Amino acid sequence: MRTICNNIKERENPKLVKSGAYNFCRHPCYLAQTLVGIGFTMMGPAIDTALALVSYIGLTELTARTEERKNELQFGEEYKSYTKAVPRWLPTNLVSKTYNSIKQRIASRKDSP
Repeated sequence: MRTICNNIKERENPKLVKSGAYNFCRHPCYLAQTLVGIGFTMMGPAIDTALALVSYIGLTELTARTEERKNELQFGEEYKSYTKAVPRWLPTNLVSKTYNSIKQRIASRKDSP
């Protein structure tokens, strides 16, 4: 699949980015674009916008899987362990980390006078 990024020159010693937004989901940019698309679809609900959104989500999923295969070949076991720890789309680990943090703060307030 040819993308706009095919023309970008790759670095000689690429490193796998696992920090920032990539700590919570493997494709944060695609997730943000999908959320914007959902927002537009909700603003003007019609069959054509819904079909466009479904098409976009399908193409984005294909692109993400292609990128992941490339990353797995390039980074090997490091990328495999990253995919096991970080979800592709929905940042469920962010939700659980936030929930646990709030729970700890509430518990610490109950313990203090």
